[in-house]
Amino acid sequence: MSSNNYIDNDRFDGLYLNVAQTTRGIEPMLDSVFSFLRRKTDFFAGPSGSEGTGPAVEKVNEVLKKHVDIHEAQLKKKKAEEEARKRKLEAAKARKEEKGRKKKEAEVGKKKEGEEDVIELGDDGFDASSVPSSSSIPQSPTVTTKEPSAPQKANNEKLAEKKSIAKAAAKEDAAAKEADD
Repeated sequence: MSSNNYIDNDRFDGLYLNVAQTTRGIEPMLDSVFSFLRRKTDFFAGPSGSEGTGPAVEKVNEVLKKHVDIHEAQLKKKKAEEEARKRKLEAAKARKEEKGRKKKEAEVGKKKEGEEDVIELGDDGFDASSVPSSSSIPQSPTVTTKEPSAPQKANNEKLAEKKSIAKAAAKEDAAAKEADD
């Protein structure tokens, strides 16, 4: 079995955790591993005909570098994922704020439109909102308006009630839609 099969293999994790707990730290655990390699294998002696411990040190450095590179790649990936998650949250927040701003602008626009629909009647029965001031216009006789009849009053009340129900339904729809978002 090649060494690549053991890079992320968790088969021996329980054993290594037990050794780490028993030795009470990383350095004592590494001492235990290298002590085993020194006492029970030819790791430090190297292949026959080689001199010194150079190949053993090179192998340890090679394996250590391989795992450092893996660790750094995992950190880089995790950091990129975290930044992407933050950007996504910020974009969602910005969209929500923009939606709220547009909603407020629409409400203000509706209010302004509603104000434009109001016609102020002056004493003479004409639109007084477009007239600069009543003092510059000669006064005409006062016009009295006739009281609406009972059927007209009932009809006006029904229309007002329908408008009220429509406004309440629109508010409920808006609240439901906002809750869905």
